[in-house]
Amino acid sequence: MTNEADDDQIELIAATTRAMVAHLARLHGIPPGLVLAGVHAEVISIIATAYGGGVAAGCAERAADRVRNLPSYEQCELAAMQPMGRA
Repeated sequence: MTNEADDDQIELIAATTRAMVAHLARLHGIPPGLVLAGVHAEVISIIATAYGGGVAAGCAERAADRVRNLPSYEQCELAAMQPMGRA
């Protein structure tokens, strides 16, 4: 479990990461998917270097289990759209 100070620091890291991804995509015109792939690869590499490949793989596998069946933003947006006209 994390304490309140840890939660605040985690949120700061998350917000900074979101801002950096948006900055690279918008200001530099890098496709968002490419930015995310680079960030993902770097984070996994840092975890592997610091804690070993097994820990990095375990982190990636647990994260994959939590997100595997989540819809994309586009899928959510499409599901929420109101039908137009009549069939």
